[in-house]
Amino acid sequence: MFSKASKSRPAVPSIIGADLTVTGDLSSDGEIHIEGRVDGDVRTHTLLIAEQAHVEGAITADSVVVRGTVRGQIEARTVSLAATARVTGDILHEDLAIERGAHLEGLCRHRPADGKMPEALPAPSSLAKGNGQGNGKGNGQDSDQMGLGDPEPHDAEHSPAA
Repeated sequence: MFSKASKSRPAVPSIIGADLTVTGDLSSDGEIHIEGRVDGDVRTHTLLIAEQAHVEGAITADSVVVRGTVRGQIEARTVSLAATARVTGDILHEDLAIERGAHLEGLCRHRPADGKMPEALPAPSSLAKGNGQGNGKGNGQDSDQMGLGDPEPHDAEHSPAA
């Protein structure tokens, strides 16, 4: 009659109310809804950051929905940024959805399902450097042979008439 509650029953989310400021790290195996302010890192399974909420710290979760403000790195399997989201920090993700109107200032990096991050690519400036001789890895075609058009600019006054 008074047996222990079934573990299959969904847990009630932990809620940080709009009138509450938490200074320190949060950790939960369940779901956290933040409607107030958290100054610290958040580690949880599922995180919902409400429109008026503010989180200053790193976030690690399986699923994150941001409707408010985050200043810090987000690392999660799925990340959704609503139109009202304001994120300053990098996002490491498997799946990322960004609604029109969301503000993101940081880098987004895809994390494969196996959790292993790919090796870093060389900086873009090192890819663009060259002496015109190539790096030995090309296919020997110039831009015209590859169908990219004539690389020389044309002067309309001196072009042959059609």
